[in-house]
Amino acid sequence: MPSIETLDHIVVKPKRFQCGRCQRSFARLEHLQRHERTHTQERPFSCNLCESKFTRSDLLTRHERLSHSRAGGEPQPGAPGSAAATQQSSLSRKKSRKPRPSTSSQGSNSLPAGQVSQLGLSSSPPTVPFSNHSPETSSSGFVIAALDSNEQDGGDGGEFPSLVGSEEPLDDLCTFLGTEPLPSFHFTPTSISEQTNSPVFSFEPLAVASNSPYPFELIINESGLMPTESENISLDESGSLHEFCARLPLAPELSANNIQAQRVGISELPTLDRQTLLENIQLEFSAAVGTEFRLPTKLSLIRYIRAYTEGFHEHLPFLHLPTMDFEACATELVLAMAAVGAQYCFEPAKGLELFHAARAIANERIRRRDLNPSGQDLIQTAQALLILMAMATWSKHKEILREALAIQSILASIIRDDGLRTTQSSDHTSEDWRAWAQWESRLRTKFIVFCFFNLHCIVYDIPPLILNSELHMSLPCSVGEFRAETEPEWKHIKTGTPQPSSFQDAMRRIFSQEFESEPHSSLGNYILIHAIIQQIFLTRQTARCSVGSELTAQETKPLENALRHWQLCWERSPESSLDPSDRNGPVAFNSTALLRLAYIRLNIDTGPGRALGTRDPSRIAQALRDAPKVRRSPKLTVALLHSVQALSIPIQIGIRLVAKTQTFVWSIQHSLCSLECALLLSMWLETVSASASETCSAPQLLTTDEMRVLTLVKTMLDETEFGVSGNIWLDTTEMARKLNLGVLRAWATIFRGSQTWAIVDVIGSSLDLYAEMFI
Repeated sequence: MPSIETLDHIVVKPKRFQCGRCQRSFARLEHLQRHERTHTQERPFSCNLCESKFTRSDLLTRHERLSHSRAGGEPQPGAPGSAAATQQSSLSRKKSRKPRPSTSSQGSNSLPAGQVSQLGLSSSPPTVPFSNHSPETSSSGFVIAALDSNEQDGGDGGEFPSLVGSEEPLDDLCTFLGTEPLPSFHFTPTSISEQTNSPVFSFEPLAVASNSPYPFELIINESGLMPTESENISLDESGSLHEFCARLPLAPELSANNIQAQRVGISELPTLDRQTLLENIQLEFSAAVGTEFRLPTKLSLIRYIRAYTEGFHEHLPFLHLPTMDFEACATELVLAMAAVGAQYCFEPAKGLELFHAARAIANERIRRRDLNPSGQDLIQTAQALLILMAMATWSKHKEILREALAIQSILASIIRDDGLRTTQSSDHTSEDWRAWAQWESRLRTKFIVFCFFNLHCIVYDIPPLILNSELHMSLPCSVGEFRAETEPEWKHIKTGTPQPSSFQDAMRRIFSQEFESEPHSSLGNYILIHAIIQQIFLTRQTARCSVGSELTAQETKPLENALRHWQLCWERSPESSLDPSDRNGPVAFNSTALLRLAYIRLNIDTGPGRALGTRDPSRIAQALRDAPKVRRSPKLTVALLHSVQALSIPIQIGIRLVAKTQTFVWSIQHSLCSLECALLLSMWLETVSASASETCSAPQLLTTDEMRVLTLVKTMLDETEFGVSGNIWLDTTEMARKLNLGVLRAWATIFRGSQTWAIVDVIGSSLDLYAEMFI
């Protein structure tokens, strides 16, 4: 079998096309043309029905489908641009690639709108490098990447790029993952209007050929993206693994009709009177906070509150800032906001001091309320406790973590007492802006408490304190309504926005066999993906008590359908974006990390035993080493693909750049989901290493699918300082061990950057120690 070095030498081709502005070289003309548009800002593809312009023909086609089509996906009559654009796009596709014989069902169909989870395409199997297995040994129909080169195809442009040793390996890897390189990635929040048609992460659907003899196949069009629905693709739903296929959803097209929701700046926040706050503490809570507490200066408080609104609030938006009055706010709420803000300002000592003060005042407030049940409403106290629970959950100190778990039960009791059911007399239909804002803020607080309990469930493997069946409330409103800064603006937006559906109705639709997608707000979709994850958690808990711990097809099928239906809802939402700096906030972006985690948890039981609650890197690393080994299976390949995709994003941007710059735009949820992906990939590589060992009593040959995953991992790591060098065979123990080390080192580097929350650095240290155990 030839070595990797030999194969790389065979397929590498010179880069013949050079950019005249930055001197970057490309192997294909279309790559150069697409790159040059980042310099010229040219958008040559115009919509004939509106003023939108695009850099690529497939984006124009999708825009026409989403913005100028009927519900059934057919273009509206009298839309001259649609036919012309489709015809032009089809002609360009015919010129740029040669037809391939179909190995699936006869004939072809146009894809219905939004049907991204059941794509199928078959083609002749290309040559498989690095493997001594024939394509027929594959046990799945999961599509990953094409490894055939242009010479094999005989085409001029080539339909499938070469992955291994290719001239642009990461670009091809991005295409495999349904992404493209990230030239428009913003490391700090900027005006979204500058990138209206340039999504940060252009994740497109990964097509699946359920009955293809070649299991891993890249399907792209002339622009390097997945085929649009205007292309004819043969459909086949008879396969097995295509049922489990998942990608990040499509980023909905932004249009002029979308709500221009802007973030609230510090100049628009209400005035913070430090003297009034200090007098409230001294007169009402001096005994609770003690004499040693020193309230920060006004300048520091403003800095902390600003950091809270620009950081934490964007990820969990439950406070209605436009109507917020700090003089009327509960003291513990202001101090809790300042405590978390101090964390975002990298002042953990002051944050910890404010944490204890806010916690003491909240306890005193609850004690007084217990003595006088008809006293003050505790919703602001609940909001303060929610913020403090979040801070304690991600703190480095084990003692503070105990506070988080103690706050859990108190918070659950307060929320239940206030009610988890929307009544007919609620103010959600009120015409009074401030009354509506109080109701919406209260509603969001309850939902986000529910979501945060689920985060505890994910991280610490403890049961959630609020179940899906308890929630009988309307989903949150749109971003535009919640961020409206004046009552006239709110009324204007509210008039043209449909009322959100109830949580239970949305869940019934998601789990229904006959699903009709319904757009929800970004926070609504965030809540629904949490609800699905809770359902997966409870199903897994039940399975652990049975003889076989694996989920049956009868158990997984409804959950798989629910995840696909959720993806369709996400794609239909005008607020969805894969840009954490999007004008609508990062909530939709955070939801995609949870989607990845949901698919991993559904396809493999990662089990308890992370020991993150100890906050001790040595104990965490040992717990990871002692975790049950994963078993190779076709279903595991699906979860592995999500793990590979998670690692590809920081590698494309640059792992050290991500480590230093993503503190404010990537949430803690991304770190937790990335940890899950890192551990799964590492454990699988360890299993592969053991299977390939000469000392193994029953060695198992790697399937073609698994060889492709190894190839992808090696290709990605070669883009970093942790690449595997030397003439090493791919399906050997040494290669699997070195890839394992590289994956762990790469993620440890990302986690150990400049982080707001100390637990992320603890995870990085733990992964470093875990990696040393394999040396």
